[in-house]
Amino acid sequence: MRILSFSRVLLLLFLSCFVAIVSPTVILTQNVTNTVEDSITVFPGITIQITCVITGSGFIQWIGDGGSSVINNGSQQAATLGDFSLMLLNINESSISSTATAVSSSNTSLTCSDNDGNIETIDIIIKPVDPQVYMIQNVTSNSSNITICPNDPITFSCRSTTGILVWELDDGQSISLTSFGEMKTLGDFELVVTNVTILSLEIESTATISSPVTNFTLSCHTNVTNGLNRLSSAIEVAVRSPPVPVSSVNVSEVCYESISLNWTDTINSIDTPQLDHYLVSVTAQNTQMDYIVNGFNTSLTGLTSNELYTLSVVSVNCAGSSNPVSFQRTIIRQKPSVPTLQGLDLLSDRSNASIATISVRWEPGVMTDCLQSPVTSHTIIVSGVIRTVYTVDGSVSNSTLTVPSCGASAVTVSAVNDVDSSDRSDSEIFRGTPLTLTVSTRAVDGDSVTLSVTITECLRSSVENVTVTYRNEPSFGYTRTVSYPNNSASVSITLSDLLSTTDYNATVVVYYKESERTSVLGPSFIMFATTEDLFSLREAVIIGLSVAFGVSVLIIVLIIALLIAFCYKLWDQYKSGITLRKKFKSLVLRQKEIEEELRELRERRKTMKSIRVPHERTDFQMRGPGREAIARTVEVSEM
Repeated sequence: MRILSFSRVLLLLFLSCFVAIVSPTVILTQNVTNTVEDSITVFPGITIQITCVITGSGFIQWIGDGGSSVINNGSQQAATLGDFSLMLLNINESSISSTATAVSSSNTSLTCSDNDGNIETIDIIIKPVDPQVYMIQNVTSNSSNITICPNDPITFSCRSTTGILVWELDDGQSISLTSFGEMKTLGDFELVVTNVTILSLEIESTATISSPVTNFTLSCHTNVTNGLNRLSSAIEVAVRSPPVPVSSVNVSEVCYESISLNWTDTINSIDTPQLDHYLVSVTAQNTQMDYIVNGFNTSLTGLTSNELYTLSVVSVNCAGSSNPVSFQRTIIRQKPSVPTLQGLDLLSDRSNASIATISVRWEPGVMTDCLQSPVTSHTIIVSGVIRTVYTVDGSVSNSTLTVPSCGASAVTVSAVNDVDSSDRSDSEIFRGTPLTLTVSTRAVDGDSVTLSVTITECLRSSVENVTVTYRNEPSFGYTRTVSYPNNSASVSITLSDLLSTTDYNATVVVYYKESERTSVLGPSFIMFATTEDLFSLREAVIIGLSVAFGVSVLIIVLIIALLIAFCYKLWDQYKSGITLRKKFKSLVLRQKEIEEELRELRERRKTMKSIRVPHERTDFQMRGPGREAIARTVEVSEM
């Protein structure tokens, strides 16, 4: 492209000012670059408008690429030259101007001249590459349809190689952008021109929306066509809405510490705009645990027994959550299955009568339900005269034990978990030191007999009682039951009130307490005979002495009673004498007091006689206290 120099432009302007003085001047401009050019390059389909201004002449002639020409003057204002439409714009005494307009389709040239032979020519070159316009966005790679979350900002970028760029919404609103740094608003979008390259006609722009809430379509285009249609690029944007609930939820399995569930979703689908994931919640006692699940099933672990759990499944995407689909379940853990006892072996000899070493083997029970929590231990019970309980780890299936050796003992195994113990296995019998019962006659005395009962040492602490049934004829018998002294070597049982010189048969049975029941040792049979029953002198003396002693005690008691009565009488009389003596002493003292009062009265009398006159009476009548005192003195004297 040839560029008109700055000096040439100044020269043309200067000549136009002095058209009356200098020769006519022809100036040719175009609308592509808005400058004076010898040639321009455009895309096919661009509307080109060339303006010719001639000063100092009233005549314009347009000459086409093939040599044909059209004169454009006052008499012919509009005309056609090839693909160009000619239009006379202005004509006056100093200048004349005209435009030639065409849609570019092929290379051509156009010349403008005046009547003096001054000409200007412009070459029009069609750009050899196809025009381009394309748009991208920051959510995904190139795509014509995208889905975004509500209120999430999104930026679109559009690039055009036609020198012009137009943003347009689906409601018809549009804005054209051509200049670098240009900023405009289109609906909720902020538009910015980020780059312009003049020579290649490239222009880039961004459109940003900060809070989209509804679906929309955004397009970017230019007026240039590729020969058929306008170049355009569009993207459809869908804004997510909250998903719908799942269709159904099923519990596939409930185990001792977990619940497995699955669900059906006929509307939503994982990794689509409708759904991001599922949220499974487990709530118990106001405590909630949430699990993100990217499929249609899950297993919730770490749960406890006898706890009511509320489980819910929620569909989730960035727009929100669906309503939950909830249900409740309670885990009821179960005790373990019963082990199977497989064998019992004696590992020690029988030289020690009190203990033995045995080996116990078993097969763990088969888990019939996943509600059975794992076995934590095994309990081995040796039940006999002495009950012993052993606990071993739940992971083993055999054990060597030191057990009491006292008669026969039943060995059983049970499994234990955190719920309970299983039922016991079938028992195996371990036979230790044999149990023995020995009965002998210790003494026979007239109508009584004493039996001695001895049992095995290890059994002595467990005996409840010993029962003897004895009879002298087959159809009738007597029973005697006695307790066995704890840990005693033997017990003596005396049977009295027997018939003399009679043969008896006796049966002895020992009842002893095993760990879980009462067992019987025996019976042991013995025969004995009583001797002749004679009343001895010794027994008579004992009876006589007993009677005499009783009579003596009675006489002594009577004598003691009489003595007590006599002493009581003497004591009563003694107390009466003491009382009389006290009264006599008080009377004597009172008498003395009265005599003293009389003496004082006499002294007063003598005094009164000495002061009286002769005509007064010589005798006087006692009055007042003196007279009463004399009367009391007489009374005392009489007593």
